Amino acid sequence: MYKSGVVRQLVGECIFIGFEATSICFFNAFCSVGYDDLVGIHHEPFFHFQTLKLPIQPFTLSSPALGLLLGMFLVFR
Repeated sequence: MYKSGVVRQLVGECIFIGFEATSICFFNAFCSVGYDDLVGIHHEPFFHFQTLKLPIQPFTLSSPALGLLLGMFLVFR
């Protein structure tokens, strides 16, 4: 799997998206809505900013096309 050309080409983008998603989660937890610790105690946020959100429409619209593309890739492999 790690010798695949597709994986080698997309590793940078995957790392970027993972870092971006982690950053948004930490921002929302510490600066917007607060967080619950492992014991279940809710802690208030350090700052009060608006929550960062992504719209769902682009993901909803692109899901069928990506599913078909993945299916064709697996069939014609």
